[in-house]
Amino acid sequence: PNIHSALQALGIGVQEVEGIFHTHCHDDHFCGLTTLFRADHRIKYYALPAVRASVAKKLAALTAIGEESFGEYFEICDLSLGVWNDIDGLEVRPIFSPHPVETTVFHFRTPWEDGFRSYAHMADIVSIDVLGQMVDDDETRHGISSQLMAEVRADYLVPADVKKLDIGGGLIHGCAEDFREDSSGKIILAHTALALTKTQKSIGSGAPFGTVDALIPSYQEYRLRAAHGYLAEYFLGVPEHQIRILLNHPVVTFNPESILLREGSYCEDVHLILTGLVETIEPDSDQSATLSAGAMIGESYALSGEPANETYRALSFVRALKIPAVLYHSFVYRNDMSERISRLADLRNFFNHTWLFGESLSNLTEVRIAESCQPYYLATGEEIDMSGQDFVFMVRDGRLDRLIDGAVVEYCGIGEPLNESEVLFGQTGTGRLIAAMRSELLLVPGAMVRDIPVARWKLLELHQRRQRTFSSLKQDAGAEI
Repeated sequence: PNIHSALQALGIGVQEVEGIFHTHCHDDHFCGLTTLFRADHRIKYYALPAVRASVAKKLAALTAIGEESFGEYFEICDLSLGVWNDIDGLEVRPIFSPHPVETTVFHFRTPWEDGFRSYAHMADIVSIDVLGQMVDDDETRHGISSQLMAEVRADYLVPADVKKLDIGGGLIHGCAEDFREDSSGKIILAHTALALTKTQKSIGSGAPFGTVDALIPSYQEYRLRAAHGYLAEYFLGVPEHQIRILLNHPVVTFNPESILLREGSYCEDVHLILTGLVETIEPDSDQSATLSAGAMIGESYALSGEPANETYRALSFVRALKIPAVLYHSFVYRNDMSERISRLADLRNFFNHTWLFGESLSNLTEVRIAESCQPYYLATGEEIDMSGQDFVFMVRDGRLDRLIDGAVVEYCGIGEPLNESEVLFGQTGTGRLIAAMRSELLLVPGAMVRDIPVARWKLLELHQRRQRTFSSLKQDAGAEI
């Protein structure tokens, strides 16, 4: 729950999340999933196939989408039960845990020095006393076998360097006392809102939000590696030694609610966001855009020399590469990138202020969209037929009117997306679309939009909303007749 707030408090944008491990589908482990839809890539979903199936069924029931749609928003990565699954050097072993729904807990490990460093995520688990009351070796009756109980208890007590326990109690949660003899290096008591008792305090530790236990020290500078990736992809074709000139600058930290660049001020430094979220605030607009890892704060003003038209403000803790504006300006012009960057900046600024693309897109995703879109112009009164065209049409300038039976039922102004039914379902949209004035559209490839979960989800919302509206209008018209 509250995964968006938790990530923001930690200075992590949802588009920075590469993958998740999922134990089961109970609400307190489930309701953050739709937040993860709001990423610009399919987040890897690691779970047992049985757990995934139950999660997909619940999600389908709550959102009125098909179970098969689960794989359109997550990259499915199935795990095998009871064995070590290798994920790029991180090994994870799902362990069966008795619960009202399909559930596993996880043991993680990775090689280090004299063996492994390990972490056990034990939620949700059951108390051994409650489980013992279910033992019945008579296979003709309901219950579990004594052998299964012994296996569960043994799996629960496998030691780890750090083990986090569910001690929620009751019929379906764990009990700290079951782990009094556990030989793990550190036990953290969790999954409870109650103050710890003296007995519980003697068994395990607490952990306030944001607490970190370092099992393996990090001697690599991952943030600079990320910065190199952002710059190399943004400045395609620029020699490596030129990229390293930009990288040879300090990484700075901004606290939440700090201002990075104020409206009306001149940009002295360009900030490449490495982690965290930044919002743009325009003085004469209620709209705001959220910028994330990979975005360049102040880039256009560093190149133009003009004062900023908006304020950039940290939404969370932000780490950024600080590049002097003078050096950045020189770098861009020396590598003959000014025309490309100005064109992309203009398009990205437009997309940033649209409902469809104005949330949770990384800088590189914005660049890909800007480079792939193509303009389409309409004269006043000209009709456009979008059937069979796998593009999302964005109104960049002007206005289109949607007509049903000769009556205008929708005004589609600047920033409005069109053709969502065709892109999602191969269905022709309702009514006729006619330019009310000279208009410019941007055609974004449908395949690209479908690969962006947050945009795909919004298109689905738009499709359903328009379907309901137009259906209601037709019913009202029929009733009048």
